[in-house]
Amino acid sequence: MYRSRAVSAVSIALATALASIRADAALPEVDLSGFGTAGFAISNKGNAEFARSQEQISGVNNQGDVGIDSLFAVQGTVHLNQTFSATAQAMVRRLFNNGFELDIPVFFVKAQLTRDLSVRIGRIQLPVFMSSDYRQVGYSNTWIRPPVEMYGQIPFDFNDGADILYRTTVGPVDISAQGFYGKTDQTVQGNQMLPPATIQARKNWGANLTVTVGPLSVRAGHNQSSFSSIAAPTNQFLATLRAAGFVDLANRLNPTNVGFRFNDIGFTLDGTHITIQGEASRETAGGFLASTDAQYILGGYRIQKFTPYAMYSRQRITSARTDNTIPRFGPFLPLALGVDQLINSVGADQHTISAGLRWDPRESLDLKLQIDAVSPQGTGLFINAQPGFHGPVTVASMTLDFVF
Repeated sequence: MYRSRAVSAVSIALATALASIRADAALPEVDLSGFGTAGFAISNKGNAEFARSQEQISGVNNQGDVGIDSLFAVQGTVHLNQTFSATAQAMVRRLFNNGFELDIPVFFVKAQLTRDLSVRIGRIQLPVFMSSDYRQVGYSNTWIRPPVEMYGQIPFDFNDGADILYRTTVGPVDISAQGFYGKTDQTVQGNQMLPPATIQARKNWGANLTVTVGPLSVRAGHNQSSFSSIAAPTNQFLATLRAAGFVDLANRLNPTNVGFRFNDIGFTLDGTHITIQGEASRETAGGFLASTDAQYILGGYRIQKFTPYAMYSRQRITSARTDNTIPRFGPFLPLALGVDQLINSVGADQHTISAGLRWDPRESLDLKLQIDAVSPQGTGLFINAQPGFHGPVTVASMTLDFVF
């Protein structure tokens, strides 16, 4: 059976750490925690579905759905000794299929080399967004879900490899730096409208820096990789282009081992009553994959146990949306239109205005209500869109978040 290098490295590190524990030593300390969300969402459209991210191939329409936001996770950390620990997280959620499935988004061994410096080997959350480490933890966020216009730019949320973390304090300033390297493999099962596909990131590396002063945190990060999106219909269409004599165009559109770059900057201001956060990102990709910019801004005001909030988010395609290589007449017209359809199959121009209310009736529990007014250009980021679909679309959501 195939085992990734990251899993093999974790196994070796675990064996090494366990060997350092004497036979007569006490059992290692174990920390257990968990979180979950019970959610329901409904929209006012029946001919397209709203999804939380590109990791979902079915979403919510006017019949309602409990799957896009609902999840449950348990995380355990075994402290093998003062230096080594091992962490694993098991999560049940809707991922790259139509139903719920068990996922292992976190599995790593950590070496705490000094008080400020640590190294992790295994599967970690892909740390490209400001909220990457806790975006699935509804209780830790003001919103019901991360804005799809931004957090949907990257179609996976884990990295198999290693990272290094450094934290220090200089006067009133807390500084946190992270560098990582690895790879990602993900298979999309597909449905009646989306064919099965494999997405890969190789030589996936990045770094980020966070500076915190009192209630204000500012974060900047960079990520790049060699990216591939492999699907049979795409390969067949590119083969048709080559057979028709458009070899250079087919090679240019080929999404195999293309360059991918992602830059992100964000901030949070979390005071006693006021909470404000914002983020801006730029994605640059090769092949037929769209290059996009995205931004959001959220503001809320706490009144005892209630926090009303509002948010604006948008995504904009910055790469070309048409190609004029193929003449648009006669027998070439279907090929030219097919190229345009391929180019516009990833990324979108879309913006959303959201309003919500968070209520914290007790510690470790919250109830949220959120209304999203989504304005896509064409089908935007909606999935399973039928002919005749158009925006704007209203999505109403309710979630119960908890941690333990």
